Amino acid sequence: MPQGLQVWDADGVPQLDTSTQTSIILTSIDAKAPNTTLIYTNVALSQGTPFYIVSPISSPYASTDIEVSFNGDVASITTKRTPYDYGEWDFKVYIGVF
Repeated sequence: MPQGLQVWDADGVPQLDTSTQTSIILTSIDAKAPNTTLIYTNVALSQGTPFYIVSPISSPYASTDIEVSFNGDVASITTKRTPYDYGEWDFKVYIGVF
């Protein structure tokens, strides 16, 4: 029986399967929200399937929108204010590939 983390989208298409691949966290970035844009470049991003994990640091109730996009070897992290966002929040964004 395979062991690992498996994630599917709403249509049942596998998005992440660590039972057959090895994943690596390339970096962790501290981001302040809202209205911040950060760029991270690493050639490894273009040599696998990139992923990200977001963890709030200052509050588990942070309500900021975070968008992460990948283009070749570049990851772009953008935080935006939401209607329910009443302050600044600190986040840690982990970037990796599998």
